[in-house]
Amino acid sequence: MDTSIAVVVTARDAAGVLASCLDSIAKQSAPPDEVVIVNDGSTDTTSSLARSYSSTINNLIVIDSTPKGIGAGRNIGNKAARSSYIAVLDADDLFHKDAILRYKGFISQNPEADVVYGDYDYYFVSSKIAIPRKCPQYRNNDDALHATLGGFVSWWKHSSMLYKRSVIERAGGYDESLAKGLDFELVLRFLKMGAAFKKIDYTVCVHRHWKGSSSVNKRLLCIKDFYRIIDSYEKNSFKRACYKSARTCYDTIKFILRV
Repeated sequence: MDTSIAVVVTARDAAGVLASCLDSIAKQSAPPDEVVIVNDGSTDTTSSLARSYSSTINNLIVIDSTPKGIGAGRNIGNKAARSSYIAVLDADDLFHKDAILRYKGFISQNPEADVVYGDYDYYFVSSKIAIPRKCPQYRNNDDALHATLGGFVSWWKHSSMLYKRSVIERAGGYDESLAKGLDFELVLRFLKMGAAFKKIDYTVCVHRHWKGSSSVNKRLLCIKDFYRIIDSYEKNSFKRACYKSARTCYDTIKFILRV
């Protein structure tokens, strides 16, 4: 079977973090089949830095775009990819060295899996503390959908997920109208459409968190977009109110603690 994997990275003004991200791709024990980097209208050296890896990373594609947003950037990258599977890696995240090797082994044994997700390390850059995040397994998509909508903590981390290119195409790509929560919404859409989710027993990536990185306006925007997503996926008014309360508490606490 075809286990080809494309890694798609969308970056805007990411010159300060992109090198370590690309190093984690270049140092994979099994290289990806292609790497697509979308430069989303950066005003720094993101584009030239990405291109400097052409001799280090095989089948590297760098696409320069006007600033369109993370959702549009990921859609551009996914459309450029030709591999059967796509692994998204945020520009400030890192792959563990066997991520692609483990992905390939897993999908060869589980060809029915439309979406593969794994564990990840949540790394606080300022304090240099890493907290392992063990993602739960769910009995079915309905359980996963409601746990995702109502969970105080969202376990899904896009940099530790792999999906079939055919599935993201069938889903219609990322919702470009969302400024925040587009990863969250895509997972819900995958679940709603009946995509087969499988968990890999491996810590796929390091998610780096920068203290105080989100402003008040960004937090408020995040809550607004999550409210819209909840309204789209939950028809029960009482459950919607509960889910919105949980989300408001979660984002308020994160803002207060600057996490």
